[in-house]
Amino acid sequence: METILSIAGKPGLYKLVSRGKMNLIVEAIDPTHRRMPAFASDRVTSLADIAMYTDAEDIPLWQVLKNLGEKEQSK
Repeated sequence: METILSIAGKPGLYKLVSRGKMNLIVEAIDPTHRRMPAFASDRVTSLADIAMYTDAEDIPLWQVLKNLGEKEQSK
């Protein structure tokens, strides 16, 4: 989950490919597999850091998606 990234202002999700001196090299998770740099000025968030707030506690997004898959029997 730490290698799947969301970049503010850019559609879709990205996979971390490499780290440069001043940037990250990311690859789009879509059929194009386009690679591009993500700079320090870009707001990059790892999917592992995203959570949903509930009445009782914060639940990590990966757990929400896993529970949804189990409920829908992975259809």
